[in-house]
Amino acid sequence: MAGAENAMNIESTSFITTVSSVKREIVQNEIIRAKKGNGDKIPSVRVLAKKYRVSPTTIMRIVAELTGEGVLITSEKRGVFINAIDLCSRYLIPKDNIAVIVNAFGYYYDEVLGVIEAEADKRNLRIIFQTSGWGYRDVSPIIAELGGLSRTAGIIMRIPDGFSDTTPFMHTISQGVPIVFIDSDLAEVNTDSITVDNITGARRAVEHLIENGHTRIGFFREPTQVRSSVEADRYRGYCAALAAHGITAPNEFDIQRSEDDLSLADASLRDLIASQTITAFFCYNDLYAHWLIAYCRMQNISVPDDISIVGFDNARSLPTPRLSTMDPHKEEMGRHAARLLFRRIASPYDAYAPEHIVLTPTLVHGDTVRSLSGVR
Repeated sequence: MAGAENAMNIESTSFITTVSSVKREIVQNEIIRAKKGNGDKIPSVRVLAKKYRVSPTTIMRIVAELTGEGVLITSEKRGVFINAIDLCSRYLIPKDNIAVIVNAFGYYYDEVLGVIEAEADKRNLRIIFQTSGWGYRDVSPIIAELGGLSRTAGIIMRIPDGFSDTTPFMHTISQGVPIVFIDSDLAEVNTDSITVDNITGARRAVEHLIENGHTRIGFFREPTQVRSSVEADRYRGYCAALAAHGITAPNEFDIQRSEDDLSLADASLRDLIASQTITAFFCYNDLYAHWLIAYCRMQNISVPDDISIVGFDNARSLPTPRLSTMDPHKEEMGRHAARLLFRRIASPYDAYAPEHIVLTPTLVHGDTVRSLSGVR
């Protein structure tokens, strides 16, 4: 009996919390952010129940409470109207959290997150970090948890590959929680985004090798089964650069890292390098570039004397040697994301046109490219 009573109390507490949170969201979104005034009508019980994903009974309770507080007034057969707009200010509670959702922490996003965190600190905002994992993930539950019911003031996130459902984003934005996309975009969602031109960046990386006399250039990439949209764009850039210079890339130049960290005993890659069938590699990212360098060391292959290597990402946390790589300007991505999000948080009633910023990677000269033509 005691157990049943405790369960009932827990359920009751959860219900009260939900009612309180939804009531605050309704006042904030349907009255304050909607710029309503005394005498204006609010949406019907049915519409509010659907929008906030609660039962009509819950909305009816909220309307009754707000009517009792003097905020609303009901008119039979006509609907529910605002009675005293000045009483709504008590529900405009500042949120002290923002959420950042990315595939994984470390390596690529560490510099992006560092900038966002520094900007949040200036505003006394805390950050809720959440990972979605690589590849396709249904992030709807994550967005609903972090974006709804006053949990966060705004969200910065990377959309996982393959996720195209606009519903959770549109619902969260409609509740007054702005979203900024980083390293990804979804055209159907009317919000800010910062992306990297990976095709142009990869093309420039390969052109750097061609300018240094290399025409037998391999592409070192992920295993096929986990290939990402970023890798696909960088491969397109690699192919575009070769095609623009009349260079054909035979299939054997498209080298995949195997699941067991390069199969370091594999002689086929060593033989391709030793015979100069390949004189240079453009690597999908810096992590793969450093794995390739480790492979070369174990095979007594000199970088850059025997093989030149260019990476992508300008990952400063990785060990020496100083890698020739493409800088996608991750800190700039973080600065833009923070600026756009905090602008919308500070002025929620201003109708800003969405900004879509595209960052163009630039070459960082390192010690891993040898010139075969006297060019530096």
